[in-house]
Amino acid sequence: MTRVAIILLLLLGSAFSAGAARAQPTPDRIAVVWHEDVMFFSLEETGAARFRVGDSEDWSFQVTPREYRRIRDLLRPYREGGLVCDDPNANPSRAGYILWRDDGRELRRPHETLCYTDRHDAASRNISRAYDLMQAWARARWTPPPALPAPERMTLVWRSWGNRLVEWTLPRGGEGRYIRGDGPAVAFPVSVEQFDAFRAVFAPYEGVRFECRRTMTDGAYGSVIWSQSGHEDQALNFDAGCLSGDAADVFERLDQAEVMLNGLKGTP
Repeated sequence: MTRVAIILLLLLGSAFSAGAARAQPTPDRIAVVWHEDVMFFSLEETGAARFRVGDSEDWSFQVTPREYRRIRDLLRPYREGGLVCDDPNANPSRAGYILWRDDGRELRRPHETLCYTDRHDAASRNISRAYDLMQAWARARWTPPPALPAPERMTLVWRSWGNRLVEWTLPRGGEGRYIRGDGPAVAFPVSVEQFDAFRAVFAPYEGVRFECRRTMTDGAYGSVIWSQSGHEDQALNFDAGCLSGDAADVFERLDQAEVMLNGLKGTP
């Protein structure tokens, strides 16, 4: 085969591949959005789905074709006009929307949620049903990320209104640090065994989502942070107003950790 013929075949092959790529259909998609990137759920006919409510629930999971059709059918009544508040005196939020993507074309309709009329409540029932289904599937099917390497450092910090109250930093063998408010850092030795004992206190929460249902918004709050080189930090976030199922256990572990840390630092 001549060089010219080879080049022609390569060009034809590239054109065919490009045409095939262009011919790939865009998967159909449905999304119900309350606040962009903060509160929404979405799903594709491919099965990829996501459910997010702030930082407390953010799950990617899979749905079946039948489940996709079920959500699609629940939301079908909103394709014509969306969900609009019927109270002329209300000032509804238009931040939300409902999106359908069919054959690569997108259709958006308003999703007004700050409305408190009986008619609006009745009209929103299908969205509520879809929300409950997506949340249930997400919670049942979410799996934690792959296990990370053992942490090299852990941090326990309490804050209030953005200001540090207390911060402990422990390496897995080396020099730990304790800082109270804006005061000077106090250094103390930390052995591998002491670090591992501290890690064991919070081991049940490594890579596990902790839900914090709050009763007050202006209390002290904080984090237990696991750090590994080459990976993003993992954190257990909590605050004094937590009232979820695991909150009591978390606070017991925090009390246990504080006794242990004061012992390491040499506090009487």
